[in-house]
Amino acid sequence: DDAIAVRGRWALLLSASNGRVGGNRGLWHLRVPLESMGMMVFPDMFSLALAHEAFAEDGTMRDPALHERLTEMMTLFCGSVSRATPLPRSTRCRRPGPATR
Repeated sequence: DDAIAVRGRWALLLSASNGRVGGNRGLWHLRVPLESMGMMVFPDMFSLALAHEAFAEDGTMRDPALHERLTEMMTLFCGSVSRATPLPRSTRCRRPGPATR
């Protein structure tokens, strides 16, 4: 049914929260309806807990391991989308630079 605008589209679920769970519970509640409408939701999700403390003054993430995990997840997501749906060169995903707000 073409009436559902998200059918066949891809999503990477990310959240950030000042709490210790980082919005993870909300991602699970969002995932189910998106998938039921036919959206291709990437299996991995990223939740940034204590987001108010996660960034340095220059906007980079304080924890290099979290930055690497997010970068790797985005790279895998972009690779999956690119393999599944060939896009024009100008719209392909690019490897992200340093994490900024």
